[in-house]
Amino acid sequence: MAEFVKAGFPVLLPFGENQRYDMVIEADGRFLRVQCKTARLIRNASGAAGSNVLAFNATSHDGHRARQSYRDQADVFAVYSPHTKQVYVLGVNEVGETTVWLRLTPAKNNQSVGVRYAEEHTLATWVARLGHRRDDQALRLERVRVPPPEVVHLPRRRYVPDVDPGAGDTRLRAAHRRRDRDACSPDHRRSPTGHPAAMDTEAEHLRPPRPTAR
Repeated sequence: MAEFVKAGFPVLLPFGENQRYDMVIEADGRFLRVQCKTARLIRNASGAAGSNVLAFNATSHDGHRARQSYRDQADVFAVYSPHTKQVYVLGVNEVGETTVWLRLTPAKNNQSVGVRYAEEHTLATWVARLGHRRDDQALRLERVRVPPPEVVHLPRRRYVPDVDPGAGDTRLRAAHRRRDRDACSPDHRRSPTGHPAAMDTEAEHLRPPRPTAR
C-alpha cells in the first residue's frame, strides 16, 4: 500500500473481512481492486543464480477448501518480492489461475515466447503504461475533436414590454379623458387671438339670455 501512495495513487481500504481484494486504488479515472501477494524466489536444482525466477500463487487456498480464482473478484495483483524489494503489478485476467512466474534473468536458451520478465511488470513500468495510455487517448480525442459551432450575431430587437391588453386599453381611455378635460379647462380655451379672456367674452355672447323674474 505504501508504494502505491508514494506513486501518487489514492488508496482505499475495504470495510469488513473476507473480501477478495485487499485494497482499492484510483488509477486512470477508475477504481481498481487490488489483491496483494508475496513472491518467493525459485532456484533450479543446482542453485545457479542465472535461472532465478519469482513465483506467486494466483489463487487463494486456506487448506480446507479448493483453490479459488480471483477472476471477476479483483482487477490487479500487487506482488511484493523480498528478494528484489520491488512491487510488481499484473492484471488478474492477464495471468493464469495457478502459479505465475516472473523471470529475473533471460533463459539459457534465449527463449522469449511465453516468458514473463519481472522488469516489465514493476510498479514504475505499470504507471508509465497508464500515462502512455492516457496520452494516446488524449491524442485520439484531439484527432476527432469537433470544431466549436460558429457564433452567429443576430440584429438586436427593440424591447417591447409585455403589457396586458385590457390594462393598456384602460390606461388609454384614462389618457383620453384627461386630454378632453384639459382641453375644456379655462387655460386651454383660447380665442383666435390667443387670449383666454377674449375666449370667455366670446362665450358670454353665445350663452342664451337669463329669464327675468316677474
